[in-house]
Amino acid sequence: MTIESIQEWLDKSVEGDNITYYKGFLAKDMGGLDYQIKKLGSFMSKIENLKEVSLVQKKISGIKVIGETGPIVYHYIAQRRKNGQPSKA
Repeated sequence: MTIESIQEWLDKSVEGDNITYYKGFLAKDMGGLDYQIKKLGSFMSKIENLKEVSLVQKKISGIKVIGETGPIVYHYIAQRRKNGQPSKA
């Protein structure tokens, strides 16, 4: 998902609306070389700090026991807050 598409969603969404803005392991992926993922993570933090959205994550798959290996996958979800105003982010 792009920052532009999230901005469009912010402009049209109402309290309680949800959008999944990322699938993967965002904290790990932000440490990589993909600048767009870093921008996305920063943008989402900014609009959360502005109280436009609440951010949650839902674990889809991954390590359950110490010693296991494999991918860790989350859905990262933004929920429009009650007093969210159109974004100026």
